[in-house]
Amino acid sequence: MKNKPLSVQIWLFLGATLAAVLLVVVLGPIVFRGFFIPDIYQLIETSQESFLADGLPDPQEHLPPDSRGPQLPRITHFYLSKTEGKISPPHLHPAFLAEVKENAGLQREQSRRYKTQAGGGASFYVIRRVDDDFLVSFMSDVFHDNVFLTLFRRLIKLILLIFLVSLLPSLWLAKYITRPLVALEAHVRQIASRDWSTPIQLDRSDEIGRLAASVEWMRSQLSSQEQERRIFLQNISHELKTPVMVIRSYARSINDGIFPKGDIYSSIEVIEQEAERLERRVRQLLYHTKLDYTAGKFNLEPFALAELVEDIIDRMRWRRPELEWNLELVPVTLNGDREQWMVALENLFDNQIRFAKKQIAVCLTSYPAYAALSIQNDGPPIDREIKNTLFEPYRKGPSGEFGLGLSIVRRVAENHSAQIKVCEEEGAVAFRLTIPHSR
Repeated sequence: MKNKPLSVQIWLFLGATLAAVLLVVVLGPIVFRGFFIPDIYQLIETSQESFLADGLPDPQEHLPPDSRGPQLPRITHFYLSKTEGKISPPHLHPAFLAEVKENAGLQREQSRRYKTQAGGGASFYVIRRVDDDFLVSFMSDVFHDNVFLTLFRRLIKLILLIFLVSLLPSLWLAKYITRPLVALEAHVRQIASRDWSTPIQLDRSDEIGRLAASVEWMRSQLSSQEQERRIFLQNISHELKTPVMVIRSYARSINDGIFPKGDIYSSIEVIEQEAERLERRVRQLLYHTKLDYTAGKFNLEPFALAELVEDIIDRMRWRRPELEWNLELVPVTLNGDREQWMVALENLFDNQIRFAKKQIAVCLTSYPAYAALSIQNDGPPIDREIKNTLFEPYRKGPSGEFGLGLSIVRRVAENHSAQIKVCEEEGAVAFRLTIPHSR
């Protein structure tokens, strides 16, 4: 049923509900047929009491029936005398009279209820002892059947009326529900076709409205990401093309016997620097893409953060041997993805080495719930406009480069529920990481 159109589902639900009601109506008389029987006996006994209220009737006279109108049952009374052996009226069915006489002879109670099929149909009757004789009152089961037949007809009419009255509202409800869903389907198809230019506008506050708002938020996010991707591709192509062009031009010049830097060693050094720059850009781009594809998948294991920091510094300090390093590291064990933290710290230290003037200070402190890592350099202050977007991907840095290093640092920190912020104090720029001991 869930694969059917919504309008069909509403109709099927309405039809199933109607069928269930009809089933109850049809089975009701069978299941609850005996529900009214105590009331029928009560009517017979009340009629008897009304006849006996004015005194005992003459057993030789015919007793008139208790006429109650067209909507109420017709109750017939007759008097059974044991002494004279006469009954009134005389036109009753012999089988019925025989059964009544037999039951009266066996009855010891003052009054007793009976039901019989004798005489060609069901009848309810009550035998009441009056001195040594009996007053018999009976009613045919025709009224019992008529009650259910009348009830059944009225219920059928009521159900048909409800069905006809609910037909148009059901059609309107189906259209009302499906119209915005059809519009959402069209917008989602546009989004799937990478057409993110048309906004979704549904003035609703219900579940469909919230769904439309979520789809619109997704559209705007995809549109923003597409715009950022285009800007990134434009600038990263420039970032990759520049070192390639330098390497090619220097290689051709050296091949022609020309040394752009005056000698072969200086010219080859430029080629190595550009190759290193190109390698760093490609490595950052690949790892940033890897983080996108491995989101939520970590290799969590305990590792010593202080040892990892020292190892990275030992490998990277050669890039600028003149820098002074001040280290204050306490032993800290974290539970996280060591590879991700290694890449993040490499990018963070790479940023420090490029902008530091003379020294870099690294301080690692342990607290009961978290570890705090501070990396500080004496480089130039960060421009306020750049500071607000420093950790966002595809943003131009102070040197005009479109790197991804700090964006990778933030992604890794978020993966481990850590926080990173940048601040300036006493003429220095400091990056502070707050890392919980366990993720």
